[in-house]
Amino acid sequence: GNVQFESRKQVSATVSISSPDTFGAALSQKVKEVEDGYHKFLDEQYGGAAEAAFKGIRRKMPRTQQKFQWGQVASYSLARELTNR
Repeated sequence: GNVQFESRKQVSATVSISSPDTFGAALSQKVKEVEDGYHKFLDEQYGGAAEAAFKGIRRKMPRTQQKFQWGQVASYSLARELTNR
């Protein structure tokens, strides 16, 4: 299914302004730096979260309690099982 994460983080930053003409560029650069750092933080936090979460809910063995032989997958047939009953 769909998964949605909600995250909030308060940040503060200082922008040095040498002249009114450079204010927009300096502010834009500072916002980019803060957002890049936040995205890096999220990648580190949630990078392995999906794998860990799904590994925890996954069945260790199939319902038959026998390991599935992936090397012999061609020999399994649903039709064969149904006709043998």
